[in-house]
Amino acid sequence: VVLFGLSTIIGWFYYAEKCYRYLFPKASLWILRVLFMAVSMAGAVAHLGIVWPIVDLMNGFMALPNLLALWKLSPIVVQESRPFFQRLSMRARLSSQ
Repeated sequence: VVLFGLSTIIGWFYYAEKCYRYLFPKASLWILRVLFMAVSMAGAVAHLGIVWPIVDLMNGFMALPNLLALWKLSPIVVQESRPFFQRLSMRARLSSQ
């Protein structure tokens, strides 16, 4: 469990660092590192009844940009997938004959 927790923290920090670099290419990383260490330490010593709802809320906040992008790009996905499904149904019809 300890190794799983440690690898999860490292993975989330890597993800946060890449996103931070993308959003703020000129900014220094020390701000993110200090904030991440402070939040990690606070989460390690806080009561679990407080930590889990905060974790769930933060994961929900991370899903929001992805959901907005899916919603915005859904017409393009439909347009691009139509030819694929037409070819797929044609192939199924040919193989059943």
